[in-house]
Amino acid sequence: MGKHRFMQLKVSLNEIEPKSDLKSKLMQLGIAPLTERIFIPIQILNIDKTLLLETKAVVDTGAIFSLLPGYLLTQIPNLQTISYEMWGIVDTKECKIEVELANIPVILKDDSNNCSPVVLITAAFAKKVKVPILLGMKGLLANYSYSFDAKNKLFMIDF
Repeated sequence: MGKHRFMQLKVSLNEIEPKSDLKSKLMQLGIAPLTERIFIPIQILNIDKTLLLETKAVVDTGAIFSLLPGYLLTQIPNLQTISYEMWGIVDTKECKIEVELANIPVILKDDSNNCSPVVLITAAFAKKVKVPILLGMKGLLANYSYSFDAKNKLFMIDF
């Protein structure tokens, strides 16, 4: 019986100064005026696995799908998509955006430039609005083990 092998990527937690209104509210509560984000370097690939975009994405365990900018769809002409209306924290008309859902290959990197294998994620490509690049549950966070080490401010994901 072969030994199970895996690799682990580690990325540091980023502390970001929030907008002034939130900063003042946090200070009124006696909380450090910082917000925390997990950014992970990502390579978004075409269906033939050629590089489309190298950027950073926010790890979002509350997101059902990963979220990508719609302009990338023009660079992937043969990608099979499904139209869908997504919503944010609340299910109201103001919070809904039109997206195209698709499975797309990505590679993640860590702070030491180690790379994950190619992973097929389910992504929502926003059609008309500018969106942050998010890594959500379907195809990634729901399929791999991950943890957060608060003491050392590290996010780890195992492949």
